[in-house]
Amino acid sequence: MRGLLLVLLLSLISPAPLHSSAFPPSIPSVETGNALTAERVALFIRAFLETNSLPPDYHPKTTELSHVLPVFGPSPDAAAPYDKFTPLPLSYYISSPTSHRTPPPHPETTSYYRSLPAPPALSIGVISHYKNTGHRLACRSTWLSPSFSSDGLRPTISKFFIALPPSGKIADLPTSTLIEALLFDDILLLPFVDSYSATPLKSVSIFQWGSKTTGSSFTLRSNDDVYLSLPPLLPSLYATPPSRVVAGLLIDGSSMRIPRPTHWGLPDDRAGQQQLLDSHRAWTFTHADWPCDAVPDFPQGNAFVLSSDLALAVAALADRPWLSLEYVADDVLVGLTVDQAAGGNLRSLHVNAGYQHEGAWVPCDGSRDWFFNVHSEYLYWIHDNIINKRDKCQGLDAVLCCGIQG
Repeated sequence: MRGLLLVLLLSLISPAPLHSSAFPPSIPSVETGNALTAERVALFIRAFLETNSLPPDYHPKTTELSHVLPVFGPSPDAAAPYDKFTPLPLSYYISSPTSHRTPPPHPETTSYYRSLPAPPALSIGVISHYKNTGHRLACRSTWLSPSFSSDGLRPTISKFFIALPPSGKIADLPTSTLIEALLFDDILLLPFVDSYSATPLKSVSIFQWGSKTTGSSFTLRSNDDVYLSLPPLLPSLYATPPSRVVAGLLIDGSSMRIPRPTHWGLPDDRAGQQQLLDSHRAWTFTHADWPCDAVPDFPQGNAFVLSSDLALAVAALADRPWLSLEYVADDVLVGLTVDQAAGGNLRSLHVNAGYQHEGAWVPCDGSRDWFFNVHSEYLYWIHDNIINKRDKCQGLDAVLCCGIQG
């Protein structure tokens, strides 16, 4: 019943792409334990479906993040004050008088993770937009489900990283997102307004969380519109010492032409960069930010894994206030950072991933292990094919699988 209700919610918030065949008849449901009790799931989903609102006793404790900080304060074991790279669970800001739910005493702190019987070996941080409930539900039900994101011996933890709506107020987040936060308690909120240019800030936050907070040996940063088949990667990953390791779709930097705003006839400044980000979601480099005409090898930005030492090096970017992170493609920035940290002596694990030019619809290739820019419906479809030992792309349209989602 819970799985059906979640699929109903998904159908409301994630429009289906055009395709010629029916939605797969068997959709894997969310695994037991991934949400709260079935009764509470039913309560929230029913309230959403019937009234398009939260139950009257569930509401954000505050409308602006700054009002919360004096109450909850920074992490008790944090060396630095609360800043834009330090998230707290979204559920922490939502009251629940009926169930007498109280926020945990020390959410997302090093002391909490150190108190676990087995701290996570792999921390997965998923970059998401606050409106993308459909993709988050699909990720939880598919490649992020426990039996597919862990080898059964070493624990894995996953969280979604979102930021605030344009108003900067938690109360203006979509109702479905507030429901979702209470159901799954796996959404971390960053204290800045969400935008595509904020992606590098989220990336740095993920590696700070994975290396300093959870203390995991490896941290995976991904987008929410990907399908990552982790079982083929984990044996190789765990057979490698957690030092100087980068895993993903590795790009040869020498094959790249440095994208400049001037290539589009725009000025070589912030205005030109911002115009391309807003209109085409295209990352470019001004000569002031990147004077060289070459980039290092780097992991393609949809998803990649770093060992703890390299994750710490990326996390250290948060301590450089002069660095304009919002205007540098995070995968290239990570490539430069880890190249410096490892002295050019990286242990690279290449993942067979499907990616061409972002923004262009490309066919699904069943030989791949990772799929990028995938509609949420197809995440279920690919997963269902894997479970039933079919070709990963069986039933998917030849040209409407993977590409930018708008």
